[in-house]
Amino acid sequence: MFGSTLVLTGSLLLSAPVYAATYQGTVDDTYTWTLDDQTDTIVFKQTLVPGATDELWNHWESYRHIVYGNGVTTPSDLNWFPDMADTITYGKDVTSPYCSTSTKEYIVDPENPDFASYDGAVYSKDFKILYTAPDGKDFIEIHPNCEKIELRNYDRSLPKKGFTVSSQNKTFAAYDGAVYSKDYSTLIAVPYDRETLELHPNLKEISDSQLEKPLQAYTVAEFNKYFAVYDGLLYSKDYSTLYSCPNEKESIRLHANLKTIASFAFRYHPFKTPLVLPKGTETLKLYSFYQCIGKLVVPDSVVNIESDRYGEAIYNGRDLQVICTDQVSVGAPYTTVVSEQELETYYNGSFNSADGWKKEDGSTYYIKPDGQRAYGWLQIGDEWYYFDAATGVLQTGFRYINEKAYDLGTTGARKHDQWIEHQGDWYYLNSYGAGAVKCWRLKDGKYRYLGADGKMKTSCWVKDYGIWYYLKADGTRYESSWAKIGNSWYWFGGSGAMAQNRWLTLADGKTYHFGSSGAMSSNRWIQSDGKWYYVGSDGALLTNTVTPDGYRVNADGVWVQ
Repeated sequence: MFGSTLVLTGSLLLSAPVYAATYQGTVDDTYTWTLDDQTDTIVFKQTLVPGATDELWNHWESYRHIVYGNGVTTPSDLNWFPDMADTITYGKDVTSPYCSTSTKEYIVDPENPDFASYDGAVYSKDFKILYTAPDGKDFIEIHPNCEKIELRNYDRSLPKKGFTVSSQNKTFAAYDGAVYSKDYSTLIAVPYDRETLELHPNLKEISDSQLEKPLQAYTVAEFNKYFAVYDGLLYSKDYSTLYSCPNEKESIRLHANLKTIASFAFRYHPFKTPLVLPKGTETLKLYSFYQCIGKLVVPDSVVNIESDRYGEAIYNGRDLQVICTDQVSVGAPYTTVVSEQELETYYNGSFNSADGWKKEDGSTYYIKPDGQRAYGWLQIGDEWYYFDAATGVLQTGFRYINEKAYDLGTTGARKHDQWIEHQGDWYYLNSYGAGAVKCWRLKDGKYRYLGADGKMKTSCWVKDYGIWYYLKADGTRYESSWAKIGNSWYWFGGSGAMAQNRWLTLADGKTYHFGSSGAMSSNRWIQSDGKWYYVGSDGALLTNTVTPDGYRVNADGVWVQ
């Protein structure tokens, strides 16, 4: 599939060889590519050339800047990049606005006749249509001229946290980071990495596509006449239509008024216990149970199960067992047909109707008003509790749930918005009680970094959005200071970012050079912008002197030939 050659260019001067490496090759004998390992820029062009040795995969981490150059029309054809690129540039020949690679910023060649970029997003040339936004960016501003948004919610085309809209824009407005029509009656676009969202008081309509990626919690602004929340699920105001269930909600209680389950109401949902649809439920809309797993109990009242040529209400749910009588036609291979008597056992429940806290054999349980034992997360009063997904036993103390750290204390009540210590490791619990991961949090006035397991990192390197930091033994990072790590010296700026591939004049008045690894250069010649400089044993740039190997440099440190 891939082919490449290595091209080394270099020059020898004063016993200081300097080489710049570029790699080039082909993809499917269709695209040529060239990678500059100094700038981490890979350029694609659509040209037929002979294949060579495979090299592209060996530089997997080097694609910081991706350029779709001459002849490339469809960026989505070139989708092999696992990490987020800093920039993606669309050349003059690109005719498709969509790209499957993550990035922090899109740049469009001014000569491209179809597209333009604004605040890192891709628009039509006249800025009237927004096509795609960088998913590596927290917020984007919508262009004042934008009249139409065609962001694909299931693809990498949305910012993480929110949108802002200029007051000059006549078509759209923003509320709680989401994009609405100007009168707030229609929800247009929702950021992909939001856990909660408040719906505007004027909201009347939500398209199915906006519900493809359900949030962890919904709230509805006061005075909204069209939507309501029940047990954390989003419904129509009269609770007859269920629009969306948070995709990590384990304990699900459906409203008795339920008639219709909207498309994508349950998406990739793993039902820990059987989901029993209320009697009176009538309609399952297309993709309402999209790739769900577990057990679904369907009453005889369900008479409308939507489908089209691409799928049906229960789409690709091969691990979803649908339990119903022969009065309901769901279709193989999902269905387990039972008698009316067997179906009733799911509605009778395994406990009596008395709800509340129960103790059995030294373990604590909670019985819900429907007579069912609580499983998973459940809010009781103002507190959240977790009940074992298999047994329903109340959990206490520190534990990982769905790969996130929680502290449930001695009573089982979930802690939140605080630092906790467990077995010598520190964690930060967010507003939902989950241990924050892969992010910075303030502790005692200093930033600390939390790893993928939620633990505060110490005495190690951390790479965050392409920038390297070093964390000391107490978890704080070096800031505005030198640090000797291993056998090399490094400089870290005011925000803790490691200096690399640059010259810096520091407070001591001396100028230093830092290479691609970030290590301070010393006792060597350095070529920069076509000129040669020499740094001494302490790393400082030599000026107005003769170098140890006998060559003179001027007041700027440039070798005088």
